[in-house]
Amino acid sequence: MPRKAIIVLGMHRSGTSALARTLNLLGCDLPHTLMPSAPANPTGHWESTAIMALNDEILHSAGSRWDDWLEVNPSWYESPVAKKFVQHGVAALREEYGESPLFVFKDPRNCRLVPYWFDVFSQSHIAPLTVIALRNPLEVVASLELRDQQPRDYAILLWLRHVLDAEHYTRGKVRAVLSYDNLLNNWAGEAERLQTLLGVTWPRFSPLSSLDVEAFLDRTNRHHHQSSQDVFSNPLLSDWVHDATKILTMWANLGENQQDYIVLDNIRCQLNTAGPIFGRLTYSTIHQEQINRELRALITVKDEDLGRLNRNISALQQEYENKLDLADKNIFKAQREVAISQNELALTRSALADREKEISQVKVRLQAEQERADLANEARFVAEADVGTLRERLATSQSEVVALSKILKERETELADIQLRSPSEDPVEIQNEISYLANRLREKEVAEDLHLQQIEWLRKVIATIIGCPRWWAFVPKLLSNRWRDERLIRSKLFDSQSYTARYPDVALSKADPLRHYIVHGMAENRIIENLNQ
Repeated sequence: MPRKAIIVLGMHRSGTSALARTLNLLGCDLPHTLMPSAPANPTGHWESTAIMALNDEILHSAGSRWDDWLEVNPSWYESPVAKKFVQHGVAALREEYGESPLFVFKDPRNCRLVPYWFDVFSQSHIAPLTVIALRNPLEVVASLELRDQQPRDYAILLWLRHVLDAEHYTRGKVRAVLSYDNLLNNWAGEAERLQTLLGVTWPRFSPLSSLDVEAFLDRTNRHHHQSSQDVFSNPLLSDWVHDATKILTMWANLGENQQDYIVLDNIRCQLNTAGPIFGRLTYSTIHQEQINRELRALITVKDEDLGRLNRNISALQQEYENKLDLADKNIFKAQREVAISQNELALTRSALADREKEISQVKVRLQAEQERADLANEARFVAEADVGTLRERLATSQSEVVALSKILKERETELADIQLRSPSEDPVEIQNEISYLANRLREKEVAEDLHLQQIEWLRKVIATIIGCPRWWAFVPKLLSNRWRDERLIRSKLFDSQSYTARYPDVALSKADPLRHYIVHGMAENRIIENLNQ
């Protein structure tokens, strides 16, 4: 069974997209590269972008374009270029539809290129089944005028060219004519009629798929409504339009009538004859109209830009005035804040000066306290060191006293034994040794007593120095030392003047007498009058 292609032929804005999608929902395959939807056709075009581009190339090679109302040059089909494009068409069909057994093939440009595509289908071994989509020419013209700003008379010529070429080149082939009104009002009946006329069965013609079709064929997407009577009663339309519309409408409703071929051929012949005569004039008119449309559109855009600029200027002026008023208020507010800040700054500076003065005084007190603490620590350190030395010397003396006491006791025992054994023997030597040991023992006891006195004296000196009033730290050091010496004299602990008078070397060294005595004098057994008393 050969593959089949349902070829949808029809003028732009004639419902070809709606018909193609309906056939697709009934089971016909779509091309791989679908043209995207657009604002003028929001439900989709349902045609191949690649096929459309190829058709534009073919029309360009034949010296035409999509909106040309003249017949495509008949001799083009005999040119070598046509044969090259046939191979391109075969490749395009293969790429877009693969091996699909039943697919829908749609592009309004195909109306003027039917011989070319029938040749392509023949070489591809595909049976073409044609459906000519018919829509009221007044609706087509209104839609083109809205979408492309096409002049109404020129759009009528385009409609005639597309429908007459589509009918002429498919005559004698398997075909059917379907009106846009019938598709919207009774799509299921039209689908069944197409099955009969085309000899094909729709794979998805079922109650379930009908829901998809009815949802797609939304009548709200139809923006232009004209009756056939509006065409026939319009005296501004030519008889060509009246007759072509009447015949094709009857075919869509009652079936094709071969007796109408003569009328249609006559219309097409007259259209082709008028082409060379009026073609250049219409092209010039269309070109000028296009320039005028572009100029009007540009003027509209410029007017809109000018209005927008004026509105922006007004808004900017108002914004500037508002900002100026706000700036004045802000300046006045800022001046008040500056005055307040200056007063606060003056107060802060005064407070800062007071704080700095207090900090300076605190630093002086801290320094004095530190010096006093250093002096006390130094005195404590020296005293503790001397106390330690004295304790060591005391321990040594105590050890010597114990040793001498032991030796003295041994000698006394020996003397007593000698006297018992030999009362007549003279123990002078032992008595002398005992006397010597007794004297040494007394000396050690005196030294031990002296060390204890020195330790006690150091404790009293330390207590006297540390017990000085705190405010002494804020007076000069010489004065505080003099007051310290006076306290020591009153406590009968130390007299610096007597010490330096007794020991001139201390005066010559300019050392502190109290420090000299603690560090050196004690160890050298120098005499301080109060202590010796």
